[in-house]
Amino acid sequence: MFTRIIVPLDGTRQSTKALAHARNMAATHGSELVLLRVIEMSTVATILGSATMAEIPSAAASKMLVESAKNSVADNRLRAGRYLKRHERAIQGQGIHVSTEVAVGDPARVIRNVAQQPNADLIAIATRARGRIQRALLGSVADELIRTTRVPVLLIRP
Repeated sequence: MFTRIIVPLDGTRQSTKALAHARNMAATHGSELVLLRVIEMSTVATILGSATMAEIPSAAASKMLVESAKNSVADNRLRAGRYLKRHERAIQGQGIHVSTEVAVGDPARVIRNVAQQPNADLIAIATRARGRIQRALLGSVADELIRTTRVPVLLIRP
């Protein structure tokens, strides 16, 4: 039924609950799991936006700030890769085909793009215990995916 399941993981306990459900489905259907970690652009923007133009007196200082952001992204990519590899090893030990991917960008957009190329049959994602007001103010990756992707989305509640 499902040949390729995308599982976005953000390091929270909730996201590992989604992984547990996806792992069971993969074992049942012989599916491939794609473990995905998205480094949000807000992490980079925080570094770059932490200094105002008045605080950057020269081109050299500006270059240092950009290098700092690049180093932060590289460090986050490395940590995310290690995190995914730990899960990958545990799942492979169960005889399930699994791959990992780390990407930088808007989480909903990246997840949607990964699910489309090559085609995925399902996105298994955890929801957070946010109320209506928090969701309206902060948005929700799961809500956006439901509205914007053609790939079925399995929501795992906390």
